[in-house]
Amino acid sequence: MCAAIVITVLKPYPTELYKNQFHNVGFTDDINTLTITDLKINLKSNLGDEFVQTHFPTSKSPADIGNTFEMLLEYGTLKKKTIQDEYASTKFKQIIQNIKNGNVDFTELAKHYGIKACETVFKEGFTVTYGKYPTDFPFLTPEHHQIHPNAEKVAGIPVIHLQKKRNVPGAQFYDSFDVMYFSNQKTHLFSDVLEGHLCRAAPGPEQYVAGEPGCWWIQPVNLFIANKQQVTRLDTDKILQVPYISMAFSP
Repeated sequence: MCAAIVITVLKPYPTELYKNQFHNVGFTDDINTLTITDLKINLKSNLGDEFVQTHFPTSKSPADIGNTFEMLLEYGTLKKKTIQDEYASTKFKQIIQNIKNGNVDFTELAKHYGIKACETVFKEGFTVTYGKYPTDFPFLTPEHHQIHPNAEKVAGIPVIHLQKKRNVPGAQFYDSFDVMYFSNQKTHLFSDVLEGHLCRAAPGPEQYVAGEPGCWWIQPVNLFIANKQQVTRLDTDKILQVPYISMAFSP
């Protein structure tokens, strides 16, 4: 591989670890050359701005960048990190605590871990149920605390139910971290942008025992209005994507 204005990867890859790292920074089976600018952009997106500033400062020459890139590969530094890898880190826990304390907003995660990681934390934090009300929501029984506040008006109409997750494998922080609450806190994403109806959590049986989580009810048409999209058929993936990209990101 050489480093001048571009970095070129010559296949076959030495090991699967190298392949994983190359793919993580933007190389594919069809793309084996990247400009240094594109390489930095991809590294920033996947590994964060701090990583790029540390290893690839603007003062470095193209040759130095190439040498640094080779060393990072050799040490396995560029392999794809899953958000599961980060859940256990002290830094991640501190950011979550800072969000809970109100010192920073939810998008602080994107600034340190990249937009994709922030998106993962967001989307894994709640469940989506989509269907006609109330027949497609069998978990709602009479007197249930999540009954739609306008149940009569939405009877027989497709609606979206979003509820906080608990007991996420490898991510115990979700038990005390409500993604919907903290992403809505400053952006008013669910309350104003999507004009959702909030059903608050049920009180626990004891003072320090949490009850069943609350939920948001969203009208499908509000997703399209918020994102200026044409009406189309919805599935869980689309429902998850629209609130996420509706957030005012400034990573």
